[in-house]
Amino acid sequence: MAGEFSAHISRSSTHNTRAEPPDRNKSPNFITDETEFVGKGNIRTSTPISKHRRSRSKSGTRNAIPLSLSDEHFYEDLEAYVREMSATRQAGAAMEAGQEQDLWSQLQQKESDLLLAAELGKALLDKNEELKKEQERVTEEYSKKLEELEQEKHLLRRRLDTTQGEYEARLLELQNDIRELTSKIDSRDTSVKQRDEEKASLIAELTAQNSRLTVQLKESSATEANLLAQLEGLKDQCSMRKTSLQDHVQSLESLKSELAMVTDKKSDLERRLTGSLQDKENLMQQLDEANDRIRALERQLKEQEHLYQNTLKELERLQRSHDTLAERIGAPDPIDTTDTARSLHAEMEAGPDEDDSWLRSEAIQVYKELRTLALQLNTGHDDDSGLHSDLSLTSLDGEEGETLRRGALAAACADAVAAYATLEGSRVRDSIAAHARRALERERQIDEKNEIIADLSSKLSVAEVELRAAAEERDKLLNDANYSSLQNDEAVTKARQERDEAIERKKAAEVALAKTRVELMQANSQLYEAVRQKVDLGQQLEQWQMDMQELIDEQMKHKLTTQEKRRKLPEQPPPTRTSRLLGFFHR
Repeated sequence: MAGEFSAHISRSSTHNTRAEPPDRNKSPNFITDETEFVGKGNIRTSTPISKHRRSRSKSGTRNAIPLSLSDEHFYEDLEAYVREMSATRQAGAAMEAGQEQDLWSQLQQKESDLLLAAELGKALLDKNEELKKEQERVTEEYSKKLEELEQEKHLLRRRLDTTQGEYEARLLELQNDIRELTSKIDSRDTSVKQRDEEKASLIAELTAQNSRLTVQLKESSATEANLLAQLEGLKDQCSMRKTSLQDHVQSLESLKSELAMVTDKKSDLERRLTGSLQDKENLMQQLDEANDRIRALERQLKEQEHLYQNTLKELERLQRSHDTLAERIGAPDPIDTTDTARSLHAEMEAGPDEDDSWLRSEAIQVYKELRTLALQLNTGHDDDSGLHSDLSLTSLDGEEGETLRRGALAAACADAVAAYATLEGSRVRDSIAAHARRALERERQIDEKNEIIADLSSKLSVAEVELRAAAEERDKLLNDANYSSLQNDEAVTKARQERDEAIERKKAAEVALAKTRVELMQANSQLYEAVRQKVDLGQQLEQWQMDMQELIDEQMKHKLTTQEKRRKLPEQPPPTRTSRLLGFFHR
């Protein structure tokens, strides 16, 4: 062990020495069998020896070099010291070989050798202990560092797990987004393909129609050339055919009258539409006013509930103070009793029985009135409340011979206040429900007005289409009147018939389109009404559930409060006359 420590110290030393380090597997060769130790003793102070001793006395006066444990080259100095002592010992032995050995000097030399060996052993043990402490300190630091590294490793592992979980969640979200976007892209591609196909078919139809119209235009051009060629021959017949002009003028007058009638009808519909819009605005104003009143009533209801809660808290506080005072009066502390209290007690004991009976009757009367009021407020009907009141009063009259329980008046007062607050809340709720019903009725009227307005709008659009068709018919008749000279021509008649048929088809298509738009508007309004009714029903159901839950909570709270108050009312033993008087004054 000493060899290992010496090797460690010699390796860590900065001293440049060429001494070989000791072997770890062998013991240090500081002290061998040939080594002799020289003590610190001085021959001059020891026992005198013979004069024929030569240099031994001189070598005996050599003092040992003191060894320090803090020296970095402890073992090297120790080896040098041992070698020096051995050389000195050998030189002294050679010089004294021929001399007579002195027993006393040998013993003194042995003693000095033993002291030196003890000093060397102690130094080695101290150095060994110091190296053990250093090893323990290094081991402890290593364990602490290892524990810190383990903790850091655990934290890094947890952070890695968290990061991996977040990465997996993010990866799943991105995969879901990719799938959704892929589906959207597919649907969009499908719709684009459908639109392209529709466009292609429409372009093909338009191309065919264009070619057909081109052919017809060519045919019309040829017909027009023929008609221009025949125009000169037809002018001669124009004078004989002017009679048909009067017929066209009469038909034109009839169309004008029909047009005026349709215009009047349109103005009437516009006036009705304006009136309906004004009615709608009035109903919307009334609905807003009703909503404002409903909000005001709701605020009033919240204020009443808040006041009711404050009243209940104040009543509970008074009940606690009442119970505290009752306990203090019912069981007075003899230490706190003053002379004034004793005199008042004596005065009350000396009072007549009439005061006792009067106080009792007053308390019973107040209790009856509070119970009657609470029953009336709870039942809400005069007959039932009277029946309950009679029952309660009968039960109270049957107990007149007994003492009222402590806190009975306070409990009756609390019941009356709770019943009054419940009644006020029910009244406010009924008022809010009535306003809500009126608001719903007004909304229904507004919806009916909207339906009437939509119907009138559809009729107006149809009338406008018919008016445009009549105007086109009028223009056609005017053109026919201008070109009446060509009426009897067969080609012109055929062209006019085709034109009339095309105009009729156009008018029918416009009327059908207007009707389709009206039907679409009606379907949209019906769908909107159905959605609104569904939402209203959902809101009503939710409000009904909330009202039922609130009612059940209030009933349970009232029952629990009543039971708690009844549970807090203790049963008193039959009191004495003095305690009854004190109880009446307390109540």
